[in-house]
Amino acid sequence: MAFLEHYYISLVQCLGTMYLVVALVLWFFKAPDTDVFRPYLVSKMLLAVCFTFLAIDMFACLIIFDVNGLYTDWPLIVLDLSLYYIVAKIFSFAFSNLLDKSYLTPYRLKKAALKALVISSLLIIPLCHCVIEPAKYVCVGIALSLITKFYIDFVVFLYRRLKKMKADIDNYYSEDKTDRLEWVHRCIILVVILGTFATISVFQGVLFNLCFHLSLVFFNLYFVIGFLNYKDIFAGVAKAVVAEEVKGEGSKPTASSPATSDYTIGLIESKVTKWVDEKEFKKSQFTIEEIAQEIGTNKTYLSNFINSKFGDNFSVWVTKLRVEESKSLMIEHPDSKLETIAFEVGFSSSSYFSKVFSKYEGASPAAWRKVRGG
Repeated sequence: MAFLEHYYISLVQCLGTMYLVVALVLWFFKAPDTDVFRPYLVSKMLLAVCFTFLAIDMFACLIIFDVNGLYTDWPLIVLDLSLYYIVAKIFSFAFSNLLDKSYLTPYRLKKAALKALVISSLLIIPLCHCVIEPAKYVCVGIALSLITKFYIDFVVFLYRRLKKMKADIDNYYSEDKTDRLEWVHRCIILVVILGTFATISVFQGVLFNLCFHLSLVFFNLYFVIGFLNYKDIFAGVAKAVVAEEVKGEGSKPTASSPATSDYTIGLIESKVTKWVDEKEFKKSQFTIEEIAQEIGTNKTYLSNFINSKFGDNFSVWVTKLRVEESKSLMIEHPDSKLETIAFEVGFSSSSYFSKVFSKYEGASPAAWRKVRGG
């Protein structure tokens, strides 16, 4: 037991030091100070605060646990649960704000402060000597229920927001760029797993907490490294998402609404038809905003026209046009390399071309051409 206790204390000390170092890295990490990067900078600051509290939590663990039991007394139970909730709440603000720049509203902040007050009050009640032992457990149980509800609401928000962001990106770029959100998706899965273990760890002994903290280290390092790298693609993601947020504001008329005249719809349709006939979709890496400017219309109208007319988002619509063009080229030029055809119709790589062709045609480009005698 003496060895285990020494090992546990040494590990916690190392973790606390590491979290302080990570907090300092986040504080001093530079990102462009522009309106586009404002949510990223705010999330960076919140994460720095979060890792500072994590360091405090690690050092607090040195006095919360003993090697043989769960907790030493009620004040330490209150301290651990309070720090756990604070860290989780700050992290949720940082992650949510990164995905939705309008998340940190005064209403949400006031609501979070009220919940924190209620949970703190429930956790403080067991410290009163006049409260009987069963009542203490009831208060802690209610507090844990509220924390669990917060955690579930947080995960639900993340999944809904991720789905919305994927739709925004698909409706903005000419190719599938949702791989830019892969880090976000993985982090959400890890949040689900670690959040569950975090709740369980509150009532477990040293061995379980050792395993939990070790797994938490890997998650935190993965999240921070991913967050720092996310800076390089944040502007591209934010541009697509902002475009969709602006599109949804107010009561702007859409191509499918009565406020849009038949003349406007007809004008957009004629320009889109001309754009397709001239095979402008064979260009690589463009956005719906660029096409709207090119044909002299509004990206809002263009987006809604494509969605209502063809039943597809912008990315899928362009991809289908390219796939159809590639089929024509494979028939007309049976000796051409598939890679050459892929680049000619606008795909960024032959592997991506093969992937989407198989998705829509049910066979690879090579198999499709072989069946048709190419």
